[in-house]
Parts: sequence; structure tokens; C-alpha cells
Amino acid sequence: MVENIDAGYHYLAEHGLAAEDARGLLPHATATRIHVQNNLREIMKMAGERLCTQAQFPWKMLLTEMVQAIKMYTPDFSWIPQKGGQPQDQDYVRWTWENTYRWQFRTIAESKIFRPVCYHTNECMFKASADRSCTIRERVEIRSRNGSHDSDQWHKPFMYPGHKEDGTLGYLTSEGINPAEWALDPAAARSI
Repeated sequence: MVENIDAGYHYLAEHGLAAEDARGLLPHATATRIHVQNNLREIMKMAGERLCTQAQFPWKMLLTEMVQAIKMYTPDFSWIPQKGGQPQDQDYVRWTWENTYRWQFRTIAESKIFRPVCYHTNECMFKASADRSCTIRERVEIRSRNGSHDSDQWHKPFMYPGHKEDGTLGYLTSEGINPAEWALDPAAARSI
């Protein structure tokens, strides 16, 4: 099957169809390796989109692995020449790096940047009719409309003014948003 698709791709590309259009024949959801080289700003953008409840679960797992890789990052010190055949220089450089720079990678990995985009914008960015449903959108919007823009507090229940079931004005309570809802729920991206 893959050989037939490959032949079809090359046939279309060689006969004038744009390569990016011919690639539509290629199978999707095929296991592959991805090499990503980004700056922190691009990783933040990708994390916001790929940690959204609408993102497919494998992307959430990939982001989780990226965060772990950032947290555990250690450069390769083998390039440091050994003094007199002794690894003392390597050990010193490694110790210096661990005690001078390690905290930066841990801080980045544990920071607020690895959250869904709505945690940064205070609103759902994916409301088109073609977008999937969202399990936290209503609670995000309640918080946004009522001035709760500190997403560090979103895991807690939130009281806001509104009409009670009996029609009287009073305070309503919106339950907190558990991070597991957007990070660990494999079914969050399925249409409801």
C-alpha cells in the first residue's frame, strides 16, 4: 500500500501537481521521529496549542516528554580535554554547570508556560464550528468575564455574581479546573 502511495505521489508531483498538494496522499498517523529545534518563545506557543483539551493526546504526551527533557538537560562535557589524562577538568566544569545553570532549566520546565493557551489569554481561542468541544471552556470564560485572570488560582472553585435557579441575584460557584482535565485525559479531544 505504501509503495502504491509513494508511486502515486511521485506521479502527481512529476506531472505538475504542487508537491504540497501531492503530499495529501501520504498516510497520516504513521509512526515517525521528529526533530524539533525551537527557541523558548516557539515552544511556549506550541505548548499552549498542544496542551489544549482539543489537542490529540499523543501531542500532550510529547509535550510532557519535552518538559521532562528540558528539566533534565545536561550538556555533553566530553569535549573538554582532560588535563594530564585526568578527568578533573570535566568534573569541575560539570559541577560548575550543575550549580550555576541547572536551576534555569528546572525553572523553565516548572513554569507557567506549559499550560493551554486559554491560561495565557483568559479565553478559548478555538471556538469555530469545526473545532472540537472543550471540557474547560465554560469555566475559563466564567473566570474571564468575572475578572479572575490569575490562572494560578483556576484550580480552586470560583464564586461569581449571577442569577440563581430561582431567578434571584446572588453568587454562583464554578468548580475549579483540575490540570489533569487538560493534561492527562486521553478522551478530552474527542467530539462530544
